[in-house]
Amino acid sequence: MKEYSVFQAPLLSFYSKELYRDVGKNWTGPGFGYLILVLAVCWLFSMGKIGAGLNKFFNEEAPKLIEQLPEIKAIKGEITIEEAQPYFITDTETGKTVAIIDTTGSITSLEGTEAKVLLMKSELLYKKDETQTQSYDLSTLEEFTLTQEIVFSWMKLAKALLLPIIYVSALLFSYLLRILQALIYALLGMVFTSVLKTKLPYETLIRLAIIAVTPMLIIKTVIGMVGLEIPWDGLWYFLGAMGYLFFGVKAVTETNKKKTLKPVARSS
Repeated sequence: MKEYSVFQAPLLSFYSKELYRDVGKNWTGPGFGYLILVLAVCWLFSMGKIGAGLNKFFNEEAPKLIEQLPEIKAIKGEITIEEAQPYFITDTETGKTVAIIDTTGSITSLEGTEAKVLLMKSELLYKKDETQTQSYDLSTLEEFTLTQEIVFSWMKLAKALLLPIIYVSALLFSYLLRILQALIYALLGMVFTSVLKTKLPYETLIRLAIIAVTPMLIIKTVIGMVGLEIPWDGLWYFLGAMGYLFFGVKAVTETNKKKTLKPVARSS
């Protein structure tokens, strides 16, 4: 019977030999249920910082840009606006140009500009980074009108849905990644069992690997929340997980050795 629950394990994983022994001897299965529980909590804390950034964008930055947006019409694949062109949308805080609208053909490239977006007569250019620009053909648009009211309604919907979508996507992606990591770490755990001259089932090593990774997941979450940057952080997390895995395997090994010891008969 398990001595420790999945709710006790995250804290005890930092120091308790008894937990690792319990996981190795009494827990069943590979421990993937425990893993997703830990990841779900870690991502909840991480979402706090991400959510704060999104709220700042939606409440402060985006409205200032949308309020500069003219009414844009698409008729038979051609974009038109009533304002004089080229029309510039700027960041009100920095004064930098964010987007350009020019259907006259005087501006046909984002090169030499600070803008990330260029809307032309039948084409939209988007600068991904300093070396990549994505082009979208708008000639297939039959009839469409884009207004500030429509964009604000889109923003309201995005504000409601974006954070949950990010949370679920990040959780599922990291879950699959951590499962793969646990499978690989369990293979490395076999090296530790060889060094310690013992044998443990592969499934047990997977459980121990997941518990061993737990302190690193918690530390990584805390560091991310406070905004610290650690050089070679991936290496330190790996070494830390390996240290805990060795600690866990050794704890279970000591239990096995105790069970194999036989009492020595004394002569009268």
